[in-house]
Amino acid sequence: MKKLLILLLVIAFTISGLCVPVIASDDSLSGISQEEAGNIALWYIANDIKDNTDSIWSKDTRISKISNLYDENDNVTAYCFELKNVNSDSDNGYIMVSATGDNSLIQEFSYTGKPPYYSANVDNFDKVYYTAPMEYAVEKDKKLFSTDKKEVKRKDIKSKMKHNKEKLKKNKNIINRVKNDDHLKINEWMCGYNGQITGESGYGGITDPYKYCNDRYGTGWTLKSSKYLNVTPRLQADLEAAANNCTLSSITMVFDYHRTQGQAGIPSNISTLYSDIRTIAKKYGYTASAGTDPTKADDIVTDLWVKYGHKTGRGNNDYILDWSTAQAEIDQNRPFVFNIAFGYYSNHSICVTGYCIYKGSNWYNSDTEFFKVNDNWTKDNRYIDWDAWGTSTLGSFTKIFPS
Repeated sequence: MKKLLILLLVIAFTISGLCVPVIASDDSLSGISQEEAGNIALWYIANDIKDNTDSIWSKDTRISKISNLYDENDNVTAYCFELKNVNSDSDNGYIMVSATGDNSLIQEFSYTGKPPYYSANVDNFDKVYYTAPMEYAVEKDKKLFSTDKKEVKRKDIKSKMKHNKEKLKKNKNIINRVKNDDHLKINEWMCGYNGQITGESGYGGITDPYKYCNDRYGTGWTLKSSKYLNVTPRLQADLEAAANNCTLSSITMVFDYHRTQGQAGIPSNISTLYSDIRTIAKKYGYTASAGTDPTKADDIVTDLWVKYGHKTGRGNNDYILDWSTAQAEIDQNRPFVFNIAFGYYSNHSICVTGYCIYKGSNWYNSDTEFFKVNDNWTKDNRYIDWDAWGTSTLGSFTKIFPS
C-alpha cells in the first residue's frame, strides 16, 4: 500500500456533493453495511477537499480504524471511521456514518483529534454504545463508562435515535448508489503497509519486517543480521486488570527472562514477581490510574535487584537513544524497557527482546533496522521500524543490569 492513492483528489473533482443518480428504491430500505458507510465517508472527504478551501483533509488522509457503534440492544447504530494523515503520521479527525438510512447519514465529523468516546480514558475498550450524536458509553470487562469517566449502568443506555421516513426518502438515492458494484475499495484507503497492522502508518504495529520493508522502502531487501532473546510475552491486563501498568509488566518480563538464564533469587511465580515490582513501584508514585513515571523506572529496577540479593544489580535510564546502544544490550543478552512518548505506542512502555537488520540491493540503500518487542497488548510478534520511530517521537531506554 505504498502508493499515495491520489484517486481521492480525482473523485473530489468528478462528483458534485452526494447528489448521485436516482435509482428506484423501496421505502423500507435502511440498512447500511460497513463497506457502504465507508464509501459515504470517502465521498464526504472528497467533496470537502474540493469545496472547502479550509479543509484539513487532503490526499494524504487515510482511514486508520473502523469501529461499529451499538445501541442498548446491541444493534449497530453507526460506524466510526478514524482518519490519519500518513504524511505527518498524525490524527486527522473522524467521520461518524449512520448504519441506517432513516437518520442523517453523516452523524458527526472532525478534522483533528480522535472520536469523543476516547475521553472516557479506557484503554483497549471492548465496545462503544452510541445513543445520540455526542453521547457515548464505553464498555470494558462488562463495565460501562461515560465520556466524563464515570461508571454508568447498562439500564441507563437508551438510544435516542428516531426513525424518520422523510430522511429515508432523501437518503435512498445515496444508499442505493453505494449498494451498487461501483464502490471504492475501502481496503485501498486504509493506512498500513504490507506486513503491518491495517490502519497503522507509523513506526509500530509491524508483524512481518521483511514484507513491510519491501513495501515501504522498495523491493530488494534481504536479512543482514538478527538476534532474538527468548522472553516470554505477557499481557499487562493479565497482571493487573484495568491498570496503566505497562512499565511494570515490561519489567516483569525482563526479570523473568533473567531468572530463566540462571539469575538467583527471582521468584518463578509470575504473580509473586509482579506483586514485588508493584510494591516497590508504589514507593515511586505508581498508581493503577496514572501509571509509572518513566524517569523512576531505573529506581524500581535497582531496588528489585537488591530485594533479590543482587547488590550490584541496577537499572539505568538512557535518554540519548541510538541504535548501537540498543543492539549492544541485546547482544549482551539483556532485554530492556523502551518508554515511548508519541505515535503508535504513545505514553506506553514495551519490552525490547531482539532486533533484525535488512540490507538493500542498491548501493544507495542504507540498512533498515527493527526492534522485536513484547508490547504488553498482544503475545503475537511485533516489531518497530527504528528509522520511522526516530523521525516522529521521543522516549527512553531503561536498561537492566543483573550485576
